Amino acid sequence: MAETAAFESPLSEPVLAALYKMARNGRPLASTVTRRLVKRLGVDSIAVAEALRELHRAGRIRYAPDSRGQPVSGYIDVVLSDFAVPPHQAAWQIALSNAGFNAERTDVLLGLSGKLHDMNEGDMAVLAVALKSVSELVLSDSCKSDEAGFNFSARRIMSGSKVLSMLSQKMLASLGLPPRLHLSSPRYLIYAGPAAASTTLLIENPRAFENAVQAGLAQSMSLVCTYGFGIAYIGQDWLHDAQSSAHDAPIILSRLGTAPSFRDLLTAKDVLFWGDLDVAGLAIYKAYASSLPTLQLSGIYHAMTSMLESAETSHPYCALFDKAGQAPMARSLANSQEVSTAHQLFRLCTARAVDQEAVSFEDIMTFGSGSYTSG
Repeated sequence: MAETAAFESPLSEPVLAALYKMARNGRPLASTVTRRLVKRLGVDSIAVAEALRELHRAGRIRYAPDSRGQPVSGYIDVVLSDFAVPPHQAAWQIALSNAGFNAERTDVLLGLSGKLHDMNEGDMAVLAVALKSVSELVLSDSCKSDEAGFNFSARRIMSGSKVLSMLSQKMLASLGLPPRLHLSSPRYLIYAGPAAASTTLLIENPRAFENAVQAGLAQSMSLVCTYGFGIAYIGQDWLHDAQSSAHDAPIILSRLGTAPSFRDLLTAKDVLFWGDLDVAGLAIYKAYASSLPTLQLSGIYHAMTSMLESAETSHPYCALFDKAGQAPMARSLANSQEVSTAHQLFRLCTARAVDQEAVSFEDIMTFGSGSYTSG
């Protein structure tokens, strides 16, 4: 068998191994392979797409590609004659088995092998035993269920704080660990606002947050800089369960005024979101809305939609504007049949985008206290 070439994507080897197993039961269909790989490996579709492209370029799999290099129709053929289980993957499988993991859990945890190519067999054995011990620990009374993820990982897995964050959610579940241990911590958010406010505005980027402060918006409402997806991991269970671990809550740092509790900020009468007017901004909004169903779009988007009308106040999805990767998502959004207010707004920016820092202080004050309405 040929030796396995080194791949740039750490997911390429696990994807190839998964495709190899699928191929034993028949040729995988191009139309369903991404969904099956996402479910099997517990990773997102974007990572799977990149792995498929790399494997296709390397000649390890064959299929009819679309313009993005993704399987478009028909079947995917795995080049079985060239497939070889990498030595580190075989060693990891042995380590998991020796540690006492059953076949089902071993199959899930094998997905971690892509990150173990530079680890020797002795350390793999230690790692496998540590993961088994952690798995057993959660069933005992000695497990501190509210412990922060990085602490839990570092104190129990070879002094490595990031180990659990390297595991997929499916791997964590196979170990019986709560999903929150996947999170890095602590997380810091910046706040500005009056002593009490009925409205909270979540702002994607720190410079736009500072612009809102300088414009004077913090005199009448609470402003929170989220740094992109910064608080997207907060679930409804945390928000409404007073017994939830304090480790899950970001630490609020005050830029102006005295911040209330994080829970109070997110349960204000009105909670608004303001980010870039691009398809990535929609992804951030949707991530927050999954935990905050009452989340509204900021009225500042009214000013930004007007800016889309001119090439001088908007830009295409190009590398210069750090948006080349969003172009395929923009095409997908244009074809979406969703009719929510958010999708109606962001469908306006499938060709051109506006960064939130472009909004003037005057427009921030004019539109910042209200919500966006379509029509």
